[in-house]
Amino acid sequence: MLLCIEQAELRGKSFLCRTAASFVSTRIGIIPKAPILPKDLGINKERKGGLIVVGSYVPKTTKQVEELKLQCGHFLKKLEVSVDKLAMKSLEEREEEINRVAEMANLFLGASKDTLIMTSRELITGKTACESLEINFKVSSALVEIVRRISTRPRYILAKVFQFV
Repeated sequence: MLLCIEQAELRGKSFLCRTAASFVSTRIGIIPKAPILPKDLGINKERKGGLIVVGSYVPKTTKQVEELKLQCGHFLKKLEVSVDKLAMKSLEEREEEINRVAEMANLFLGASKDTLIMTSRELITGKTACESLEINFKVSSALVEIVRRISTRPRYILAKVFQFV
């Protein structure tokens, strides 16, 4: 299909494509790479202190997080951020949740522990697309604020934040 599009473009045609993420890499010729494994990040019992931040709700990301927990759960410290508190509760509760997670992450990273910060897995949506976008913004901005408040420098940061609904 991409070859047909390219040939038509050479004849002056233009296209607007609504596609999955793989379209872009295929279109520009990026060769797929194998997924990053924990060993690629240096995650092991002897060397710790990385930060992994996950806010995406897509099923693939949730599956990847579950696999990470299976492979590394025995030494990976997990912090779940309440989406409800970040997006649906008072500003005070939002601030308390941000502080709680940032403080715990500081403790874990300061103790040289790999730390996973992830949003709660329930998907909270608004009544309209605009309300859902606002919820996503509140949660993603809170994750950014949590990372900003972490004073202990992690060995690495790996983040998968949002795909807007």
